Amino acid sequence: MFDIVKKLMMARQLSMEEGRLTMLNQNILMMPVAGLVTIQKELEKENRQNLIYLAARKTGAWWGEQMKGTFRTKKEDLVKWGMDVVSLAGYGKPVIINIDKENKRMIINLENSTMAEEYGNVGRCVDHMFRGYAAAISDVYFHDNMDAVEVMCKSKGDKVCQCVVKRRTEFDFSNKLVKEQLQGV
Repeated sequence: MFDIVKKLMMARQLSMEEGRLTMLNQNILMMPVAGLVTIQKELEKENRQNLIYLAARKTGAWWGEQMKGTFRTKKEDLVKWGMDVVSLAGYGKPVIINIDKENKRMIINLENSTMAEEYGNVGRCVDHMFRGYAAAISDVYFHDNMDAVEVMCKSKGDKVCQCVVKRRTEFDFSNKLVKEQLQGV
């Protein structure tokens, strides 16, 4: 994981100065997971938690394009970089389970999800930020408009969190989980 830090610093794409942290020419910040959970829970009260997904999807795609342009990486390496950044940021350990190039689909697990751990067992999927990043890296990888649905989550008793990523038109919107996670996006 720290190999990415070394590469970013050597390329002058990670800067830590007093009061400022910058990665890939983007200001970033560190905050307790409880802060993000609090924001998400407040949004859930108004059924607006998908704003977190949308924000992660947009900024994640922007970051993916920045990494591609800055480091001239192949798309396979770009996915690894994206997973390394997610891990470095403390979301958990992402693991690519499957990449189906022909059908433009990915399955990505998130082991040790800090969001799910902070939420506890609430009987539903909670990793909206991670699924946004999963969709984003797939957008960049497949050069297509991709979406992600979290189908398994530690917060509902599963061993890992898992996102299925594919084109929006391929999701079954009669499925309650799909409807909940992609509504208004």
